[in-house]
Amino acid sequence: MQLAETQQVLMSAISKKMQNQPFTLAGFLADIAHIPVFLYGAGAFGRQMFRLLAQNGIRVRGFLDRKAQPGQMLYGVPVYSPDSVDISQEERKRSLLIVSIVLTLEERMPLFQSLNKLGFSQVVDGQSIRAREVPFSAACYEANWSDSELTGKICAAAELLADGASREVYARNLRAHILRNYDDYMESTDCCQYFTEDVPLAKGFTRFVDCGAYIGDTLTQLVKKFGNVETYVGFEPDCESFGRLASTAAALRHNLSQAFLYPCAVGGANQMASIMLAEGSSALSESGETSVQVVSLDNVFVGFAPTFIKMDIEGAEVAALHGAENVIRTSRPDLAVCIYHNISDYFEIPLLLHRWNPNYFFYLRAHSSCTMETVLYVTERRKQQ
Repeated sequence: MQLAETQQVLMSAISKKMQNQPFTLAGFLADIAHIPVFLYGAGAFGRQMFRLLAQNGIRVRGFLDRKAQPGQMLYGVPVYSPDSVDISQEERKRSLLIVSIVLTLEERMPLFQSLNKLGFSQVVDGQSIRAREVPFSAACYEANWSDSELTGKICAAAELLADGASREVYARNLRAHILRNYDDYMESTDCCQYFTEDVPLAKGFTRFVDCGAYIGDTLTQLVKKFGNVETYVGFEPDCESFGRLASTAAALRHNLSQAFLYPCAVGGANQMASIMLAEGSSALSESGETSVQVVSLDNVFVGFAPTFIKMDIEGAEVAALHGAENVIRTSRPDLAVCIYHNISDYFEIPLLLHRWNPNYFFYLRAHSSCTMETVLYVTERRKQQ
């Protein structure tokens, strides 16, 4: 996609939003309030979806899971095998089935087709519900899209994107957010999250900093793809996840020259903060029930120059980048920054990093459905056209 087309798509979406009532999560929930709802997947995503629906007064009829055990219950509702005889064909036909597992593009359509064959005619991707929850920024849910300064930033960030694939992700996924309609979005294919081969890196993965390390899933992938790693630094504030991260690093110790693990969140300053615990998506929140230590990378790294910084920290990316300004300015690492937690991150983060280093090139890839797992890749090396 060319720059002019990218900007035209987004300005058209803003104009349409000004004229029409956008789709909302509240509207979607009102539409499903009086029909049976099933959740496909009884894992972390499914449990998260159950809590969201319950908080909004939506009763879940049950879970579907291929690993369901006879008589299994979760949150007081049954967990069925997808082909269970306990769900009649008539009920399947009039129910809404929300797929609450994360799938690749190749996995998604066969699953939806198999669920249709089992009698579920109304099947939706749970990621579309997650996407409707994404706020404009940490400070507000929706923005004044007619504001000229805002539209100027949107167009300016589009100019920074280094290839047509990035501009298409930017245009289609930001349009989906503007209209709150996730029927049309861009999902990148044939690329591995954080290690996508079609984005050229200037520094590479020699000294890898993992902000939001979770249980070591990115570390495992890093070693699998590239073998030995000189230095790995992982930050994970959730105590249980940190324990599993430590176990992962220990199991991979022969592939790591050195590893440093911190049971901390990453932010703009050294401080204590509250965290809302959730499996795979713990986030800093004033309403959080647990206090954690927050550190800035500028204070952690003295005499250490990372070559690659990955950030997936549930909406705290802008603050964490400010806390790493000196590291970024002096070491000029490659970066992979998740921008899907706040809509404004699509344009605020590339504009910020461009101010710090005008030699950076910017690439966008979306690694899941409905704008989820959209990552901004930043490097001083330009892709050959």
